[in-house]
Amino acid sequence: MNKIINIHADDYGIDSEISDNIISSINYGLTNSISIVCNTKAFTEDIKKLRKLDKNIRKSIHLNLVEGFPLSEKSEVYMIVDEDGEFKYSFTGLWLKYLLSPRKKRIELIEQIKLEIENQIKIFLKYSKNTKKLNIDSHMHLHMIPFVFNIIISLSKIYKIQFVRIPYEINYYNYKTFPRLFNINIIKHLLLNSLSKVNIHKLKKHKIKHNEYFIGVLATGSMSIDDVKFALEKINKRNNPKSIDILFHPGGIKSENSVDWTNNLSFKNYYASKNRYNELNLLFSNRLKDIVNHYEIIFNHR
Repeated sequence: MNKIINIHADDYGIDSEISDNIISSINYGLTNSISIVCNTKAFTEDIKKLRKLDKNIRKSIHLNLVEGFPLSEKSEVYMIVDEDGEFKYSFTGLWLKYLLSPRKKRIELIEQIKLEIENQIKIFLKYSKNTKKLNIDSHMHLHMIPFVFNIIISLSKIYKIQFVRIPYEINYYNYKTFPRLFNINIIKHLLLNSLSKVNIHKLKKHKIKHNEYFIGVLATGSMSIDDVKFALEKINKRNNPKSIDILFHPGGIKSENSVDWTNNLSFKNYYASKNRYNELNLLFSNRLKDIVNHYEIIFNHR
């Protein structure tokens, strides 16, 4: 069968504990696709661990402009870092920075972000030893911001970018999931869906591949079997899907006190959340495996 459903884990390389948990989900669970963060102390050692895997998995660079420290010199990207040299903008903050800046500052901001993206791509290619193709997504879906997406498009021929993740997610909430999903993620869902429609046209124009469907925005940070089940049911009612990415964050750390790559408290709490281990355990679930296999067979035999 063709592989239509990709079970994807974000944040590999941020920390060795997180990376080891993701490797466990590859070896003994359903994970067949990962995104790798490159601007961390753990990156060079963690990427070496992937060479020992027996399984063939899809690997993407997880562009990071929101957490930790850049690979570029502080003086080279001063517009996007704080006094300590750490990234200072969120998705919304960076977009507003661009929109509210005069033309000269916009150009400067674009050049600084382009430099950092290139530096992350270069180190990823160096250590992954993969110069034939490049898959791209990003931390907090930041690559979907129109001007950042345009930077990626401009770099696509230089670095042979063949695939960019698109977080287009159909509405799958119902009476059972709505109370849990009625939160800020709905706004993210609507915004990213809108941006996806625009950015897909750019990818098609430049003949860059992308996933057709995505599951993991509405339930960001707390994915469940029901989310996967109901989303796949909705996708099944549409045209024959060619590719579906289901996103998990199965890393996890024992304590926020062990986080030494960022001073951002919200990130520290996120990685130490019990939800990280809940999602990790979900990837070992036979029930989830049965659901994924069920729809994989259906999609392949249409």
